[in-house]
Amino acid sequence: MAEKGSKTYLVGDFIFREGEQGNIAYVVESGVVELVKFTGEDYVTLSEITAGTLFGEMAIIDGSPRSASARAKEECTLKEITEEQLKAYMSRSPDTSIDMMRRLASYARSANEKLNKDAFEAANEDTEYSSNDSDKSNLREKVDKNTSKILKEFNEDIDQFTDISPDRTVFITGTAILFLAILFIVWASIAKIDITLSTQGKLSTEVPNVSVQANYNSVIREIFQSDGDRVQIGEPLIAFDETLLASDIRDAKISLSSANNTLSRLNSEIKVIQNKETVPPSDPLQLAIYNSLVKEIKNHKSLNSSTIDRLKNDIDVLTNEIKEIEGKLNYSNGQKIETLQQKIFTIEQAIKIIKNESYTSPDSEPSSTIFKALENKYKSKISSLNQEIEILNTKYERSKNLFNSKIISDKDLEDAKQLFVGKKAEKSIYINSELQKLIEQKIQLNEELIQANFSFKNKTLSLKKLNAQVLETKINSEVFLNNLLKSKNSELQALSNQKLALEEKLIKLERQQSDRILKSPISGTILKIEDLYAGSVISPGKTILTIVPENVELFVSVDIKPSDITNVFEGAKVKILLNALPSQKHGELIGELISISKDTIDENLSGDKSSVYRG
Repeated sequence: MAEKGSKTYLVGDFIFREGEQGNIAYVVESGVVELVKFTGEDYVTLSEITAGTLFGEMAIIDGSPRSASARAKEECTLKEITEEQLKAYMSRSPDTSIDMMRRLASYARSANEKLNKDAFEAANEDTEYSSNDSDKSNLREKVDKNTSKILKEFNEDIDQFTDISPDRTVFITGTAILFLAILFIVWASIAKIDITLSTQGKLSTEVPNVSVQANYNSVIREIFQSDGDRVQIGEPLIAFDETLLASDIRDAKISLSSANNTLSRLNSEIKVIQNKETVPPSDPLQLAIYNSLVKEIKNHKSLNSSTIDRLKNDIDVLTNEIKEIEGKLNYSNGQKIETLQQKIFTIEQAIKIIKNESYTSPDSEPSSTIFKALENKYKSKISSLNQEIEILNTKYERSKNLFNSKIISDKDLEDAKQLFVGKKAEKSIYINSELQKLIEQKIQLNEELIQANFSFKNKTLSLKKLNAQVLETKINSEVFLNNLLKSKNSELQALSNQKLALEEKLIKLERQQSDRILKSPISGTILKIEDLYAGSVISPGKTILTIVPENVELFVSVDIKPSDITNVFEGAKVKILLNALPSQKHGELIGELISISKDTIDENLSGDKSSVYRG
């Protein structure tokens, strides 16, 4: 039985009450349920139902109100059973009907025995304890009234209740009648009435006659069958000549092999261009082409490398020259060589020393040391000359006094004067000579500074050009390799497409080769072989022979009247009688109605105007 649903009840919950109209039975899945009868003042337990037991089915069977109430004695889970589910289960299991009737009879018997026992026990207690207690007397009267009321519902004559004892024959007869009644109810609920309809129809096969055709140009080499022969599916019919086809297949295989060898070489060449490890092709011709490209790439890379090395050497020379010029032009910490500006500044300050003007000593080495040497040289020389001039001047003045005193001759005076004037001239000559040297050095240094700046700019520009040439050489090399790679990739793509086309062509040719023996597509009988013979030339699509199929499904189209459409449904079993073959002798065909038109058709199978459904 399929379950409708399960419900859980707590202790004391009523599943249903006495007098309610019921259409559901219950199966106890867990817990305990008690059936009770209400006496008007109290409930009397009729029976207890445990797990796996069906109850409440009487309301479904006879449609009467509930004769008792069902109450949960413990927390329980119940499965609801509908009338349809009960009928379906009883129709599948007749033993269940017998068990149900036995259970219903046991319910009635147990209830009667319990009520009878309660009634007489209450009467005995009334006799034994009538003189003891007024409260107990009231209780007995209450039990007597309640029990009597319940017993009257089952048997009006309580005095004859214990005397009821039907014999075995009556009991078996009653049980059999009740069982037959239940079976009739079950049979009536599930039984179907067949309605037979007859109509005219038209017979057809699922597969029409099969025309066998050729699929390529060829010449018939041999015909294996003739008109009227019965053939099985896959049986040879005709053999075609395959000379031209075999030649095409060989040509396609050779072309495909060549394409594969070329593809192998191109893949190896691409890896060489990308500077990756590769395996040379095995084909001698492709290997020669591969080695030629490898040699070309090596020569290009060697030339490119030598050019870059030469340019880098020139760059190194220029860089050293520029650094040397920078050493002359710009001072850096720790530098041991004077820059041209420092030399010019030192000479300018030396000129000021000679001219006896204020000057500034250089504060950086080595100019400071060189300037100090010049300073000491010029100052000591000029100081020495000044001292000598001062001495000679003193001598000259003394000689003048002596001459005036007539102590010395004019010749001595003239000699003293000449010495004094000569020394002054020597000083002037020295100063002018040194100034001339320094000025010439300054001019030379200025020219050298201008030349150094000019040379620095030219060499810097040359260095940039050399770096540009290195970059250009590298770019040209990359462009060469990229163009070569692009060319090889284009060849690879074109050859790959060619390979795919050759593979497809070979597949088609091999498929055609498999069709050189024309085989029967179905089992049947050869109806007709066209006017063909060994050596006949055929073209694709030309019909060679016709086969009538066998062992195929038969379809019957029938007309159904609108008045009969309610009695017809898809899946109905049908019997087919052939007008040409008497059914008493040849039997009948059994079929199934597989489809019905959604609406009526204005013309029947005979071609007459009529509103019918088509099946």
